[in-house]
Order: sequence, then C-alpha cells, then structure tokens
Amino acid sequence: MIKEKIKYDLLHSHKKYGKSITRLNRLFNSEDMFSIMTQKMLRHSETLLDIGCGKGWFMGMLNEKFPSLKTTGVDIAEFESDKDYIVADVCELPFQDDSFDMVCFMEGMEHIPVENEMDAIIEMMRVAGKFIYNTISLFPVNEDQEYIDLGLGAVHINLKTFWEWIDFYKEFSKFYICGINTTERHFGILLKRNQ
Repeated sequence: MIKEKIKYDLLHSHKKYGKSITRLNRLFNSEDMFSIMTQKMLRHSETLLDIGCGKGWFMGMLNEKFPSLKTTGVDIAEFESDKDYIVADVCELPFQDDSFDMVCFMEGMEHIPVENEMDAIIEMMRVAGKFIYNTISLFPVNEDQEYIDLGLGAVHINLKTFWEWIDFYKEFSKFYICGINTTERHFGILLKRNQ
C-alpha cells in the first residue's frame, strides 16, 4: 500500500496527468445516449463521491454544470489542491452505507490490483445510494516505464479487455448495467441500484 501511495503522490505531481478533459467535455457536450443518461443521473443526484479525484478537475466541472450537486473527493495520494478532498483508499471508504446518490470512479479500476478489485467495487456499491459511473482505460500509459524504473510498478496494473470488464460488472446483483460507452482505448459504464 505504501508503494502505491508513493506512486500516486508522484503521478499527481505531473502537470498533465489526470488533466485530460476531452472525455469529460464529451460527456457534457455530446448528444449520444450514454452522455444523456449520465447527465440525467447527475440531475437526479444531490450528492456525489469522486473516487480517485486527483486535483479535482472533474469535481470542478460538475460544480459548474450542476451547482446544487454536493461533491466529495477521495484519493489515495496527498497533494495540494484547491478542492477539498479526503485521503482514503477505495477499498476502505470512510463513509456510511448509501452516503452518496452517485459514485464516480473515472479512469480508476485499471489502477486497482486484481486481488483488490472485488473489494473496490463492493465499497463503491456500499456507499452508492443510486448510481455508479466508472470509466476505465484498456491500455497502459506512457508513464509506466518511469514508475517501473523507480521500482514502483506500472501505473495501469489491471488491464482487461472490454468484455472481461463487462463480465466483472455483471457479477453483482445489487446494481445492474444500464449504459455502456466504448472507444478503442477506454470505456464507460453506468450502474443503477436494483430497487
């Protein structure tokens, strides 16, 4: 765990990492069904947890688009940010059950070791009252070799195919898959709590 924390403290110190807002802009400015569904879920949410929030760019965009949405961020890394966030591990979130209407984990599951992926999704489902929005990268990143050379290991350590991720999410009966968006390198998935 300490190794992972050091890796992400370094990663978030890079000026460009986590700052690509192309996909976020597409989410808010696109007319595809996935974006429309995600925006509808956001409008039906009062509270949102941004897991792996980094320096808070996603929370900032959400606060602009949905001013009444109360956002909370968590990240394993410690760094300076103009957004309030809590240092926490996705596998041990310091919140009560159903604390948030929506839980987002943007480009996150590929960072979770395979042996912890079940704990991570169970924790997300535990604190999510209504919806979960995940995006996942399907490929390694350019920074991987730098972190491997430092003895910290690759950044994207849990790489699965699109279909392997779909099968993973299908295993959970508490939430069901209600939307999928895919590109060659990434995909997004929307989950809704079963009534």
